Amino acid sequence: MILHLLRSSPFSDHSLSQCLSRIAKQDGIVLIQDAVYALQGHQQAWYSLLMQCEQLYVLQDDLYARGIKAADAICTIDYPQLVALTLKFDKVMSW
Repeated sequence: MILHLLRSSPFSDHSLSQCLSRIAKQDGIVLIQDAVYALQGHQQAWYSLLMQCEQLYVLQDDLYARGIKAADAICTIDYPQLVALTLKFDKVMSW
């Protein structure tokens, strides 16, 4: 089980697309920093793949800082919960 931490906006690089092409079903994704802009990609090919991820988390402070609202189905987390997630998964990979 790998926890994938995505930092970059999917509109400025291909980290999210590359991550989604390699992710396993039991892996998790955390959108942090500019990666939270991925929630605004409704028209993008990678958006539906991202929404199918069973363990998708978004850092709440980064959403607020960018004025983005997450759908109710998306799990927003704070920093202590992020730390807990890093301990739950076997490995952590930053993109």
